[in-house]
Amino acid sequence: IAKVASWVLPMIGRTPEEGAATGVYLASSPDVEGVTGGYFTDSRAYEVKGQAADPALAKRFWAVSEKMVHLTPEAV
Repeated sequence: IAKVASWVLPMIGRTPEEGAATGVYLASSPDVEGVTGGYFTDSRAYEVKGQAADPALAKRFWAVSEKMVHLTPEAV
């Protein structure tokens, strides 16, 4: 629980500007142009690890998601 709390608590009480800062950074900074395969928090890049980095699992997740929302390849 402490690990989850340490991740969630800093997000509570942020101003709208603070909450939007990473999104604005990603949309406007040339420093991250072409950067893929990770995630960002507080405008810092982090490597995807564990099951999140498993290509076979990602493909399966995508297929299940398509089925759940009734998305067909023709609609993409």
